[in-house]
Amino acid sequence: MDRLEQESPIRLIEKHYQRLSKTERRVADYVRLHPDKTIISSLQLVSEKCSVSDASVLRFCRSLGFSGYQDFKAALVPELLKKGTSLYQEIALNDDFSSLKINFLQNLSKDITKTLDPYTENAVDTLAIKICQAEHILIAGLAGSAGVARIFNDCLLGLGLLSTYISDRVELERFVSRLDSDDLVFGISHSGETQEIVHAIRRGKENKVFTVGMTNFVSSPVAKLADVALLTSVPETLLGSYSCQPRIAQLALLEFITFRISSILKKGGEGCKEKLKKGGDPGNEI
Repeated sequence: MDRLEQESPIRLIEKHYQRLSKTERRVADYVRLHPDKTIISSLQLVSEKCSVSDASVLRFCRSLGFSGYQDFKAALVPELLKKGTSLYQEIALNDDFSSLKINFLQNLSKDITKTLDPYTENAVDTLAIKICQAEHILIAGLAGSAGVARIFNDCLLGLGLLSTYISDRVELERFVSRLDSDDLVFGISHSGETQEIVHAIRRGKENKVFTVGMTNFVSSPVAKLADVALLTSVPETLLGSYSCQPRIAQLALLEFITFRISSILKKGGEGCKEKLKKGGDPGNEI
């Protein structure tokens, strides 16, 4: 459906309500009552609030003509902005410029701090060594995550590692199928629901490839499937994955990991295997 010609999601719900299934109506009722909460919630959270399956939420979105949940949320943004809803949880639209700048910087600092705080030296170094040891690293990201994936890829190439960045759906499928147990797949998806990234991680695991998934949501498919889940900690805003804030937190975490990779390489790549044995398994969530 052409976004320029598309009716507002709330209007579409009213228009097609009687044609929705019983479970889809539960989602419709929740969205009509809580559009502001919907815009800052993951698909999994909405399904829990409505006591329906994730698939029911997707069917609801598609019944209204949207390609998926992220597309539906994006269409809600203009409608809520017209109503004067805040673009960030702690920043009011009527703040003066100085207050806005101070609050924004504080929020950004909190996002980065909350993202980096949970990571231990052992966990980060173990992952860094896995990246160093990989024969070939595939970094995948689509839409907003594509830029982050490309920057991280450039960093690894600059360190002398064999890395490839892909943001094309067809190329991603073709490339992943050629990887094996000596390689590494690094998928980036803020929502953790991007189907191409989920599929790439699943396909990689089928080929015994070590997989890393970066997302903001621990209950997302990307986090659950990957051998290691790298989690950012950024409150959802009306702009969702279209906001720069999640990307800044992702880049901050990747920069920290890149720094550790650089340190390990400078100390000598030959020591990687021995240190990995001592460090153990990084686990699914580090």
